[in-house]
Amino acid sequence: MAPVTDISTNTSGSNVSSVSVTLSHAANAFVLGVASVNVSTGILSMTVAGDAMTQLSTVVNTSGTHASYYLFRAGNGSNELVALNLGAASILTFEAISFTGTASTTPFVEGITTATGTGKTNAATNVSVATGTANRLAIQTVGGFTNASNVITLTLGAGQTSILTGTVGLGSSALANANYIASSGAVNLSATCTFITNNRGVIYSI
Repeated sequence: MAPVTDISTNTSGSNVSSVSVTLSHAANAFVLGVASVNVSTGILSMTVAGDAMTQLSTVVNTSGTHASYYLFRAGNGSNELVALNLGAASILTFEAISFTGTASTTPFVEGITTATGTGKTNAATNVSVATGTANRLAIQTVGGFTNASNVITLTLGAGQTSILTGTVGLGSSALANANYIASSGAVNLSATCTFITNNRGVIYSI
């Protein structure tokens, strides 16, 4: 069987350099942390109950930073604190998701592909995933940014299932999303962010 989503939660903030959420996950869980922050000074760390998470990928430009981190947790987690620490105060949205049924030893991740798109009205990305392990999830995380206080809307490609989306719009706007396709075959995951006030924005996919 393919891995399944166990539990997910998110939070947003303005002019903060750290945030956290609590996650009560099953045993043998793959915990994924996803963050979009509107500063390019970067993300210092993500942790689960004080244990450092491993960076999957980080994409940075002058509009902001989008990053995904992970950690495998063998035991049950009761209200474990999943924390994000930044290099500077920021507008941000952060989410933590746990999956069960994943690999229980390294490598936990088959491969990583990133893409970036920019536009005035909308920005789009496409990431292609090659044929791989049976019963896998091809997971895409998406970050969107614009310099206006408007809500960014997100459209995913056909067949993609959204797990969780977080948005914040206070002076500028940020969006974070995680979605997937369950397939061992070659797949394409796409995402489009629309910027309502037609301000230039950027979208990242990992």
